[in-house]
Amino acid sequence: MHSSKYTEHYTDTFITFKEIMRTVSNVYHNCVPDKIKNQRNTDQLKQRDTVIIACVIWGIINGYTSQRATYRAVCSVLFPNGDFPSRSRFTRLSSNLAYTIKIIRYFFIKKLTKYELVGIIDSFPSPLCKPVRNRQAKLLNQIAKVGYNSTKKILFLWS
Repeated sequence: MHSSKYTEHYTDTFITFKEIMRTVSNVYHNCVPDKIKNQRNTDQLKQRDTVIIACVIWGIINGYTSQRATYRAVCSVLFPNGDFPSRSRFTRLSSNLAYTIKIIRYFFIKKLTKYELVGIIDSFPSPLCKPVRNRQAKLLNQIAKVGYNSTKKILFLWS
């Protein structure tokens, strides 16, 4: 089940995970509300919330496209001794921590871009005007560009 594509830089994997873990722990303890941090039965967990969040982010960074692939990689590379929750529990914890990941992402980006004007746009093209008016846009002409969406076969205006 190992793919050399994902495990060829084995030592870099641990360095990357430690950096992610350090950043997630710092932002989690400083920015996430106490209501989320102080949940019931945290003493019975195999891994803390910060570890689960770091594993999800690590999986995304390494290019795993599904939670199943992320879970297999985490269990085989990061926690080979079995000190990690089952796959169903990992999936449930990951989905329960989605709001926390959004909070961490917001504060992390805010910390990285203190005095800069930044806009995060999803990779999905969003039409800003009708396709007929793409070339005539005057209001967004300075920041928007015309692109082509090959799946929909239309031109769109994007920023």
